[in-house]
Amino acid sequence: MSFIADLTSPTIEWVARQIIWRSPFLYRLKNKYVKKKKNMAPLKSLSAEELEDALTSIGVGSKSSVTLVHSSVTSWRLKDGNHHLMDEFETARETLRVLLKINDGKTLVMPTHPFYRETVKNPFFSTKSLKLKYDPRRTPCETGLINEMFRTMPGVERSLYPLNNISCFGPKTKEILKGNLETPSGTPHGEGSGYYNIFKNNALVVSIGVPLPKHLTIAHVAEDVRYEFWPKWFYRNRHFDVVTPEGVQSIVIRERHPDTRRCICEKAIERDLCKNGIIHKESFNGILFHWAMAQDVVHYILKRNGKNGNYPFYLLNLAGPISQ
Repeated sequence: MSFIADLTSPTIEWVARQIIWRSPFLYRLKNKYVKKKKNMAPLKSLSAEELEDALTSIGVGSKSSVTLVHSSVTSWRLKDGNHHLMDEFETARETLRVLLKINDGKTLVMPTHPFYRETVKNPFFSTKSLKLKYDPRRTPCETGLINEMFRTMPGVERSLYPLNNISCFGPKTKEILKGNLETPSGTPHGEGSGYYNIFKNNALVVSIGVPLPKHLTIAHVAEDVRYEFWPKWFYRNRHFDVVTPEGVQSIVIRERHPDTRRCICEKAIERDLCKNGIIHKESFNGILFHWAMAQDVVHYILKRNGKNGNYPFYLLNLAGPISQ
């Protein structure tokens, strides 16, 4: 039965994604269901000391000199000394303090992908002729409360790249962020990007309170380093004005077309990475803690692709974009 499931589940998931992502109504309905399900679930909790023990036990601060953290405080909270639940802001602030403490002398990195009000987080909104302004110091991120607090912390530096960018704190910050605005391929995760440099440093990738397979941005390194292989529609040009230390710079970058979201099979890649011992899952007091080594993720996907594969984009050539 497992063989049949392995064979059929990617196709079933692919077909479902094609239907949902081509229908704004179904897409909104799905999001409402997911949000309602999250709101109905009881909040999990643990103390700051338990959080520190959990992070230390999975290798934060010891497995690598660089740690990339994905997080959400939607489904859990920290408890104070009187065992009362902290609110979201207190939980985020205290979690950040714990992460900085464990990573003392190491480099802490978080995704701080910019939030642009003009796009309204709508995958059906056309950005073909839209030119956006990105200011690393002022443009907020859309990747969570902890990440936004981290981005605005004194001493933290943010990539100049105007899409999937990162913020760093620690001794390897300059190395990771150097030259990110003008990568050879112009892609968010290709050679020379912040994520590529995280991969080169074999960072420990951790998720707190969210499933790592759904937020595994480091996996896109394996796609963007092969950017010449993909169909022409796979990438599209995006225009930005970027605020740099030297002034405002107008640039054109290459972004994966939003329609590629209909092609990737998240369940299949999650199954494969977990089955091969690359993504590790832990639960402390019911709170999810997942981790993986960056190079293990990227090398696995590159190996699956070989010279001309399209993993994990099953049936890619049948899912050409409906808009360019």
